Amino acid sequence: ARFDRLEGDMPGRFRLWRDTWRMMQDHPWTGVGLGNFREVFRLYQTHLPETHFARHAHSDYLQWVVELGWPAAVLGIGLLWGYWWRQVVRLWRARHNLAPERRMLAAGCLAGMAGFLLHSWVDFPMQMAANAMTFSAVAVVGRNCLPSRTETT
Repeated sequence: ARFDRLEGDMPGRFRLWRDTWRMMQDHPWTGVGLGNFREVFRLYQTHLPETHFARHAHSDYLQWVVELGWPAAVLGIGLLWGYWWRQVVRLWRARHNLAPERRMLAAGCLAGMAGFLLHSWVDFPMQMAANAMTFSAVAVVGRNCLPSRTETT
């Protein structure tokens, strides 16, 4: 049923992102403050009745820019994707020296992390503590599958 509703949800999501973009343009450097999206967005929303309001931007990355400003959001997003990319490189370099089960587990963790990070472009999985904790746990498991620097030297 959820997939049947996706097509109908997208126009509303695009309008939400458009209004969020206007917020970003008004507060580019410092944002509106962490956790303040919901309150400030009421001033920018154009597609919802006055009795309704969005709690999230339906894009974690857009919401970070709105709440933290461009510099902090780019830093945070860069750190997350940079960590993921670093683990990809570590797996690639160690692929011949790892047991097949460790290699597959590390690759699976990287795939799960990539899915989560990509999903964050169009929804707000990072806003839910259980999702963020699961992402962290998967990141740790994936990291521990790979040899440390002392193991490779």
